[in-house]
Formats: sequence, C-alpha cells, structure tokens
Amino acid sequence: VQPSDDFEIPTDCECESWSDNGACKNQPTSSPTKSGPGTSSPTKSGPVRRPNIIVMQPDDMSFFDGWTPPPNSPGKKKPTPLPDDGMTHLENLRTGGIQFMQAYTASPVCGTSRFSTITGKYPSRSISGRGDTSEEKKDVNIPSTKLEETDCTTNNLAVTFQNNGYRTGMVGKWHLSVLKDYTYTSAQTEIKKCGFDFVDGLYTENLNDLKNGEGENNDDTFSHNMEWVTSEAIKFIDDDQKDEDGNDVPFFIYFNPTVPHGAHAVRDSFYPQPNTKYNCRGTPREILTEDPVVKTMTDNGCTAYRAGVVDRAEDDDDLGNIWIDDAIGALIQTLKDKDIFDNTVFLFQHDHGMIAKGTLFDSSSRIPMFFHYPDLFPEGFTFDKAVSVLDIGPTLFEITGIEPNYKLDGISWLSAVSTSPTPAWWNERCIFAELDHDRSVRCGCYKYLLIDNQDENGNSDTYKKGKKQGYSVELENLFDLCDGGTEYVTDRLNNMEADGKDVSSANPSETETYKK
Repeated sequence: VQPSDDFEIPTDCECESWSDNGACKNQPTSSPTKSGPGTSSPTKSGPVRRPNIIVMQPDDMSFFDGWTPPPNSPGKKKPTPLPDDGMTHLENLRTGGIQFMQAYTASPVCGTSRFSTITGKYPSRSISGRGDTSEEKKDVNIPSTKLEETDCTTNNLAVTFQNNGYRTGMVGKWHLSVLKDYTYTSAQTEIKKCGFDFVDGLYTENLNDLKNGEGENNDDTFSHNMEWVTSEAIKFIDDDQKDEDGNDVPFFIYFNPTVPHGAHAVRDSFYPQPNTKYNCRGTPREILTEDPVVKTMTDNGCTAYRAGVVDRAEDDDDLGNIWIDDAIGALIQTLKDKDIFDNTVFLFQHDHGMIAKGTLFDSSSRIPMFFHYPDLFPEGFTFDKAVSVLDIGPTLFEITGIEPNYKLDGISWLSAVSTSPTPAWWNERCIFAELDHDRSVRCGCYKYLLIDNQDENGNSDTYKKGKKQGYSVELENLFDLCDGGTEYVTDRLNNMEADGKDVSSANPSETETYKK
C-alpha cells in the first residue's frame, strides 16, 4: 500500500492511540472545515472515532447518463436516464459525498469484481492464479476466482477489520465460495470463516444457479427479495455491541443486492398484482411466517409496498433500481435513528458496466463509485482522476488507522482528494484490468488493450462481444481516450475505442511501453 506522505492530519487532531473498539483515546479539539461543493480539496480534521463502514455493490446495475458514464458502445445510441422516480436516496449519497468520475473495476464480471473489492487484490492473484506456475497469463474467470485458503482466512478486508476491533457482516449475493453439500446454515458457516461475524439474507450464487442443480431453489419458492435482504442488514446494524468502556463497537458490512440482475426476472416479484409469483416471505433460508419489517419500506406490509413500486416504475427496468434506492433509504433511516449517519462510511459502487458487459472496454470496466462520509467530507465534490476498486481497502485502512498484515494491490486515494492541486502523478496513474487471458492498462489519456486471440470459438469475450458491438478488436490496441486533448471524452456518441480508433501504429513507442 502506497503511504500518503503528503497528507498530514493537524497535530491537535492526530490520534495517538486507539482503543479496541475503535475510539480515539485523545479526542481532537477542532472540528472539520467544510469545503464548497464541486471542489476537490476539502480540509480534514480526522474523525474522533473509527467510522462504521457499509460497502454496497448491486448486481448488474446500469450506469445512468446523469452520472457521466463512459461513451456508449459504437452500436448503442439509446440513452440511459434515471428512473422518473429519481432514486433520491442514492442521489443524496452521490451529491453529498465524493463522486469518482473515473473509477474502474479490476475485472468486469460479477465474481471477479467482488473478489477484488473484498481483497484489494487482482483476481489473477487468487489461490487458483498463484497455483499456476506457468509463464502464461492467468485465465481470469469466475470459477477460478474464489475466496479460498488464505484469501478467506487472512487476506481480505473483513478479516482485517474483524481483527482490529470491528464487528463484521455480509448480506446479499456472495458468489465467492465453492460450497459442497449445500445447506443454508453450512453456507453461513463457510462464509463466516472469511472474516464475518454475521452472515444472513444470503444468496450464495446467481438465482438461476440456485435453481439449477445447487439444491437451494429447485422447488422455485423464492426469487429476489430486497425486503428480506435489507431487514437482515438492519438487524446486523441494530445489534449494538459495547466494549468494556461502554462504547459502541464499530461495524463493517458488505451489502450486495441481488438486483437488478436479469438472471431471474425481477418483474416476477412484482407482477401480476396483487398475487405476485414471488412474495416477501420466500427466501433461501426458509419460508418466513410473516413479512419482513423494514421502516420506510414495509410499514404497510409487503404487498402494499410492492404495489407502490409498480406505481412508481415506468417500465420493468425501473423496478430493481427503485428497490435498491428504497433499500438505501431504509439503511440511511436506520443510521439516522441511531445517530451514526455522519460517522458511517457509505461506499456505493457497481460490480461492472452493463454495456459490452464482460469485456475490457471502458463501457464495461468503468463504474460509478460514490463515497459518503460526512464526518470527514462534510460536503459533496467530484474527483476526476482514475481510481480502482483495488483502492478501497488501502483507503479504508488509512482512514481507520489499521495496518493490514498482507499486501494489497491498490493505493489509498485519501491524500489525492485532500490536496489541491491533485499531485501531478495522479494524472498519469496506470489502472489495470484483466479478464480471461486479455489485459488492459490505462495511463492518463492512453489505454492499451491486449486481446489474447481472435477466435470466434475462443475464450475472449472482449474480442467476440467487441466485434459484434463495433469496437476495435485488433490483438494490440492503443486508444487515446482524450481524443487529442487532455480531458477524458464522455460524449456518449463518440466512443474512443470504436473500430478505427486504434492509434497504435501511429504511436509505436507508447504502444511498446504499455505492452511491457
């Protein structure tokens, strides 16, 4: 982890020592200085106590136009607006915190992206990858990227927080374990071994996988159930634990909605009204005897709540997005009721992009990322430099004063967002991504893409999907994402990775540098 040498906490706010529950033993005497909206250099005083932490990663969510996504694929002209409902809770997180304008996943499919988020490491460094001693590039895919051995027991965020005085929870979609002889309780037990005190509201895999051969849902009794998932997250947050001095023990929760993933139609949980195919009581754990109780969602019962979602949705695509926003609202309400909202990090990010999903083009590997933490960042602003999901661990560890006992691949961005102007090297920072045997690296405006093969029957989805959608799919590609200028191009109709945009032949030295 690269230290943030240029970020200094004022002396009167420096924490000399922490108690086991995360409280600072010498309380700062100053308060945070607020910065204006739109700036990228807020003044920090440092938190008095270690924050609570929510990391939320929905499944297959769209990158809405209002969030300044990368350009559409060359073959896609349709806009992606926010639901008419507005998604006000998520928008408040975005505008009230840090919006990272150029955030990337390390690998753009569900499981590999989650591996990088929870470990801070490239998926090719999983146990499976480390066991491959050949000189060939590692094959990065979901089956080979699981939390096994030390990745589960030592080298991840949950274990590190657990070992440093945090209580830890996991709720929602997991996708990171090989589970044999499945039962719900045995799955909970296995996942708890990866550093979680609490595991519930659990979907171990995609819903279609749960139905076909995994033994969880062969009788088709449940589907997406955000009321249940959210209620379990709230149950964890509400389970206050005190240290020996009577202070609250801080928490870390990895919260992963199953929606709006299309593997099992979200609409089946909402239609036909009023007797939907699936209801709030069907879960992977059991058939509940009563509806989950979630303040701001199911106050009038689940049937009425879901009917209300239908009324607010313009089309089926809106259903899952509204469901997610309502879950965020319920979590925020819980935090406010407990008077811990300002001292809670709420990190929201996608697992990957949805345009040309599963490729290394920016429409798939660039993601929305919002970081909301009022105690440290009192007002919202944007950060327009490249960051990665790999940076989450190092940043959270720096904020909480934790020294991890394993090597992470990312760096903390805390000093970069705190310094004006941003340190110059961030302008040329290199961001890597990997999938299958393909690799990409972006350094400043240039992005180099190495495609392993051009076999229609091969394993390169970057080649196969890219070819169908009008991208440049040479074995070696060099793209100028700034189109000759200095600013990343966001015009949705001007894709700088389209067929014909490869500039490698005109820039042989740069191409060779990035290839190395």
